[in-house]
Amino acid sequence: TNELRIGNFVKKSDDICVLSSLQEDNTVRIFNDDRTDTYGCFALRIFEPITLTEGWLLKFGFRKSNEKLYFLPIPNLVMEIHAVFFRESWLIELSNDRKNIVTEVLKVHQLQNLYFALTGTELTYETES
Repeated sequence: TNELRIGNFVKKSDDICVLSSLQEDNTVRIFNDDRTDTYGCFALRIFEPITLTEGWLLKFGFRKSNEKLYFLPIPNLVMEIHAVFFRESWLIELSNDRKNIVTEVLKVHQLQNLYFALTGTELTYETES
């Protein structure tokens, strides 16, 4: 898929991987656990997108507002990203004082790419201690 970019989380079997390079021949390398090195030359087709869940939102720093609404402030843009679970998918709303934009997001990499497009920085991921 051409939606993927370096830094995206993907799944290989039951393992969560972070892409470190994407090659024109549809092969990829992935980061090791502490992101200090890369390894492998894997066919892109063996990776699957990760379904976006409440757990992923929380790991990315979203805060729970109520049973269905999560939000992530983006102070340097004076806006928030709102996530609402609706009919088996997440509706992502970009909200500021002038306009709201809503889009459907099903996969973790889609949320990562949206955040990167808005801020120019990676969405921070909190690993469990």
